[in-house]
Amino acid sequence: MNFAIECALKENGISKFNELKSLMTDSQKIQQRTVKGGRILSSNGSSYLLEAIYHSYLDEDQKVDIYSSEYEIGNPNLIEDLNKQSLYQYLEEQYGGSAEDSVKRIEQYIKKLTGVTFQSFLSNDIKRVLAYKIITLFYKLSKYEFKGQSKIQLFNFLDIETRFKMQFEFRASHPYRDAEGRGYENTALLAELLGHLTFSMPKEYLEQSRLMETYLPTIADQISMHTRNYIELMNNAVGHYDDSGQMANLNKIADGNLKSAFNSIFESVGNQLTQRLDFLLYNLISLKGYIARKSSNELLAKLVHETHLELQPFQGRTCKTWEDKHFIPYLLGYDKSVSKSVDKQADFIEKYILARNMNGTTALPAQNKQILKAVIIHDSAIDDIKIDSFVFGGKNIPSSITAVLKTGVRDLENSKVNGTSFSYESYPEAILLYWDMRYQLALRIVLSKDKQKAINKYRRIVNWETRIDEVLIEYVKNANLNTYDKLLTLPKKLQAFLSNII
Repeated sequence: MNFAIECALKENGISKFNELKSLMTDSQKIQQRTVKGGRILSSNGSSYLLEAIYHSYLDEDQKVDIYSSEYEIGNPNLIEDLNKQSLYQYLEEQYGGSAEDSVKRIEQYIKKLTGVTFQSFLSNDIKRVLAYKIITLFYKLSKYEFKGQSKIQLFNFLDIETRFKMQFEFRASHPYRDAEGRGYENTALLAELLGHLTFSMPKEYLEQSRLMETYLPTIADQISMHTRNYIELMNNAVGHYDDSGQMANLNKIADGNLKSAFNSIFESVGNQLTQRLDFLLYNLISLKGYIARKSSNELLAKLVHETHLELQPFQGRTCKTWEDKHFIPYLLGYDKSVSKSVDKQADFIEKYILARNMNGTTALPAQNKQILKAVIIHDSAIDDIKIDSFVFGGKNIPSSITAVLKTGVRDLENSKVNGTSFSYESYPEAILLYWDMRYQLALRIVLSKDKQKAINKYRRIVNWETRIDEVLIEYVKNANLNTYDKLLTLPKKLQAFLSNII
């Protein structure tokens, strides 16, 4: 791993220790040590240069040389002067500002986030080492300035719960590449905060924190898959009882079984005061990114199924030929030729759908691709479908679902001509997901006998996926080190429970 770090340092022009110190501590190099510095692979996944260098490259003496004050979280030594006035003096001399007022706000934020007063953490941390180091970290980050901008509003940035727009771009990796660069700055800031919180963690806590950040979305997807499969199975059974009025009753049975399954696999755990403050903050702040995605998914799903989709079901019917000129007008219900621009837009969204699923497939089935083209033609004809995404400090974020298609086609073609890499991180994720979700809904409608039943089933699945997110978030919020060990087992437990009650 040291070789990989040395290569990364060389690529970043770092050859001397004073340059390494500058890389690790200079606020103007935050992107260089996070989002633009590359990721280093290890047995525990991958991490930005900031974490990789600290945990796998520096020895204890070097850490002290780089983070010279004992108040800094990167300094492994205990704090000898525990007088709070001495802490204030260090903060003001090193980072400026009025320390007493700022520290009070930091303490209030920690209480708001954890539900535990900062004084309680101080009482638990008798030597006040960890508590003071974390105070210093938050104070330092609140004084950061990006080029040409005022000081970062750290706590406003972290306060995602007060916003009612799509917030998919609130994340600690894979920054959104907006024109003004705020996506990079925001992701770098979040990565900086989380990276520093790992500096003081013992090995077992560090490994579990990385596990939670890496696998929580995967765990949610697997639980959703088992839930979705169960609903699909019950809906197939429902089809045999439609005429006898048993459908609503079977849905109630399915919902009751799912509730029982969730109560069984998600056990309640102890209170937060038993946790290390660095570990607790890392996980709760990481969870904010997951919460941002959850709330954004809810808003997006609501838009997707409330926007009418007038495609024709195909099951049990016939069409003149499978060619675009016949099948797509059949789906739309009116005569419409497929232009080359629609073909290219479908290529753009197809690549995104395949990249998101990551199943190794290189192309959608031919009829699925035709359904995607029909969706693009259908929705492009609807006026005023706009999706507002929130990027902290950002302006003029694209909101038109059709404008992004046109931009994406142009960028994709330019990348092919110039032989350059192409990334979907240059477009608001909400709009890309909109097209993916509309395509998934269209598949259900076209392949069903009854359009309304297909839409209702889609809504039930979306509602249960929302419930999964809510339950998983509460579980993680109150989890301790032991329960994190069980996270990876939850999908199999759910699958086993549901298998026994089918």
